[in-house]
Amino acid sequence: MAFPKGLLTLSKLLSMHGIEEVVVCPGSRNAPIIVALERNPDLTLYSIIDERSAGFFALGRALATQKPVAICCTSGSAGLNLAPALSEAYYQEIPLLALTADRPAEWIDQWDGQTIQQKNFLSTTVKKSLEFPNSANSEETLDWFQQRIANEAILSLTDDKHGPVHLNIPISEPFYPEKGEALNFPENIKKIQIHEFESYLNSVILDFLENTYKEEQKIILSIGQIENSKGLEQSLELLKNSGIVILGDSTANASNYLIQNHDLILSNDKNWSKLKPELVIHIGKSHVSKRIKQFLKSQKPIQNWLIRKTTKSTIIDTFQSLTEILNVDATFFLEIFSSFILQKNISKLFKNDWEKISKNVSERQLLFIKSNNKWNELAAIQSIFKTIENTDSSIHFGNSLSIRYSNWLSFFPKGSIYCNRGTSGIDGTISTYIAATTKSNEISY
Repeated sequence: MAFPKGLLTLSKLLSMHGIEEVVVCPGSRNAPIIVALERNPDLTLYSIIDERSAGFFALGRALATQKPVAICCTSGSAGLNLAPALSEAYYQEIPLLALTADRPAEWIDQWDGQTIQQKNFLSTTVKKSLEFPNSANSEETLDWFQQRIANEAILSLTDDKHGPVHLNIPISEPFYPEKGEALNFPENIKKIQIHEFESYLNSVILDFLENTYKEEQKIILSIGQIENSKGLEQSLELLKNSGIVILGDSTANASNYLIQNHDLILSNDKNWSKLKPELVIHIGKSHVSKRIKQFLKSQKPIQNWLIRKTTKSTIIDTFQSLTEILNVDATFFLEIFSSFILQKNISKLFKNDWEKISKNVSERQLLFIKSNNKWNELAAIQSIFKTIENTDSSIHFGNSLSIRYSNWLSFFPKGSIYCNRGTSGIDGTISTYIAATTKSNEISY
């Protein structure tokens, strides 16, 4: 078994995020972490034998430098000795990152040495507890998973109020590199950044755009589930006319601006390379369409911005390509972005490619429905859509097939669309619909 390169990734991300100092304690289980830390020339290591003292030493360094400091210890009760210092850091709002080595999960409660229940065992003394992953269904997925968790742990030190964070790291033997094994830091380590924008500081957002935006980019605005996009309409109109592809499901409540039939367009993966974006900007919550997610995971953009007003630094990286989190109201951001983009050059051929395929799909779909002599489900659904889309009524979709029909057929409703897509469960849709319309005189579907 080779040395776990995920520890090298973690080591590098510490310094990429500005952590300069790590206090390390002795042990065997944490030896691979120390090896990875020691290989990073941008980190200064302090060796402290006693974990309790090490915790307070790290606290002192954080006070002196006004920067986050990490502490690394071995498995078992060693990590519990960090609790006094972490408690002090919690109430003083000092960013300390506790890196505790752990035994593999299969040996917990099996009378194995230095093995206790470590997951969340410091939860009452820290802002957040995370587990560093050591397995996934592929090496690529594991690499993405580890980078996501490492970024989240480090970002959580300073989001909202500052404070300590615990990252538990299960490690299997062997602990040291094999003879002759090169320990090289991975080349494509991704530092995710959070940008805090106050709503009244337009100039700060414009500075970010000027420094980050690249001319002639192929841009997709991805819109997840949003209850109502009325406040976005002017911005969406400007963005659509400027050449930006706007992609989303009917639950985006922005049908007049979306590429229609996206599920059918993306069902042919031979089109994917032609439709690949260079920048993806996402607002709203989740997508219904599995194909949107598959497409953007496969055709990774150079930049991927998540626009999300939040006080948490939980990383939501649906497309596995996140580069920036912009902590700002989406409506406000798009107002500034739409004005900014009018002064820039955008690859309009990109939008033309999407619209050409969408038009072709619509024509073939219509031909299929009209040429079918027998009444079929697709024709029935289209007939219903045409009837209700000109009303101002709210529309409640059930999960599974019905909501997907709204992504297969061209559908331009005036009223708001609702669907239980938080967890995408199939239960409770009728009850939700009844409750939502109980005190309304409006006809709903």
